[in-house]
Amino acid sequence: MSDKRDNNYFRKRLLKDSQDKLVQQVDAGEISMYEATIKAGYRKTAKKQGLDLLESEWAKLSRSDRQKFVARNLRELDEIIKRVGALILEHKKVQEAKE
Repeated sequence: MSDKRDNNYFRKRLLKDSQDKLVQQVDAGEISMYEATIKAGYRKTAKKQGLDLLESEWAKLSRSDRQKFVARNLRELDEIIKRVGALILEHKKVQEAKE
């Protein structure tokens, strides 16, 4: 029968493995038990997905690669910008009507 892997389990494991500082940080509310288990190497961090992944990878790109990306996706970006602009104008009209 396997042990339940809850916060109590991980607290005991951290103490057993002499990770007292991490336990103190958890107790002080500085980090969560989840973060402590990642720092201790018991868990891997979750892989980024969607927008988080895009933002992370975008930050790694050179200026040249960013320009190439924008050039390749200009039509779609243009449509998005137009839709956002229309939403802003619509919102502005609603606000003006309320005044």
